[in-house]
Amino acid sequence: MEKLTEIEAFKDRVTSLLSENSLNRQFLTEQINEIFLQRADGCFYSKLLALFVHLDFEESEAQRHWVSILKNYNHLHEVLQRKVGLRVAMFDYFLNGNQLLQNPILVEIHLFQQATLMAVQDHLTNLFNRRYFDIALEKEIKRSARRHTYFSLLMIDLDNFKLINDVHGHLFGDKVLKELAAVLKRLSREEDTVCRYGGEEFIVLLSDTTSSGALHYGERVRAAVAENDFLHRHCISFSGGIATFPSDGREAVTLLKSVDVSLYQAKFSGKDCIVQSSQERRHGKRYPQTWKFSCQRLEQAFTTPGIHEGCTHDVSLNGVKCEMAQAFSLGDKLLLHIEPPGLQAIIVVGKVTWIRQLGSSRYECGLQFHDLKAEQVENFKKALPGGKSSILGF
Repeated sequence: MEKLTEIEAFKDRVTSLLSENSLNRQFLTEQINEIFLQRADGCFYSKLLALFVHLDFEESEAQRHWVSILKNYNHLHEVLQRKVGLRVAMFDYFLNGNQLLQNPILVEIHLFQQATLMAVQDHLTNLFNRRYFDIALEKEIKRSARRHTYFSLLMIDLDNFKLINDVHGHLFGDKVLKELAAVLKRLSREEDTVCRYGGEEFIVLLSDTTSSGALHYGERVRAAVAENDFLHRHCISFSGGIATFPSDGREAVTLLKSVDVSLYQAKFSGKDCIVQSSQERRHGKRYPQTWKFSCQRLEQAFTTPGIHEGCTHDVSLNGVKCEMAQAFSLGDKLLLHIEPPGLQAIIVVGKVTWIRQLGSSRYECGLQFHDLKAEQVENFKKALPGGKSSILGF
């Protein structure tokens, strides 16, 4: 407790000595508070020093430098009889005191900020770029994990953009990108992060937002695109995918894979739509079983046309992963006629929860069983390895 009070008092002391304009002071104060919240990693003093100077120190050495910097601040203040500012005291200490800085270049803060912004900004749309997004995502993951909150990603891809460029030219394509960027920026909040991810792809990091909240935001963007005179006149649309922390992933790579899969599902479902992450969440045990089955859309049941054949890859009492030659859409309800070897066929209804293309004419998809009856459950238990006794944990 004594150690915490000491560090917190030091943090407040450093913050009080900032002599910046209001905008830069706010930025530095937020960064200092963030470093303080992450103090458990044992790098408080070194990270705090790195915030001001591009120098790396061991934690104990950084702490000694901070003590000397504050002593230098007091000395300069006493000699000059005026406030000198923390940066001046720090600059004098590292340049004249121990000469760790050699031939430094002084730059106006607004020019430095402009150069920094250019490194993380997309020049065409004036949105943040992929480099900035990667940093922001890691930071948001740490913040949300620490505070036990959530956030969502909305990835957007313009439909048929290559064709748009081929027909109208790249200058027209650039205008499309800028118009969509303006819509995204206008509808986002200050705490959200809007980025051009690359090419015709955009991604929005929505802080403290559930999957349904992200869907609501995405639909507002779709409505705004439809109301935009230029975009509507040229029939511009986009597909979107959503993933949410922590339910769809706790690491950046997992979240990005989830949102990418969701976007693929939107493209696969006919474009001009938004799909929430549809990772399978079958809680029951899965059994690798290759069973033949035939299926057709529920509304086409009992008619000869439209019957398709396939085989399962794994089976549980919640659904199946299967492979077939027919591409269905997300949400389609299928009447399944499953044929376990040597047993009576099982007829169930399954809803398509995800689908991906394996080749030119093969598709893998997940089907969630709908309204499974007790008799159907028993038939599945008999068909799975070990018979009825080994499946009671489903």
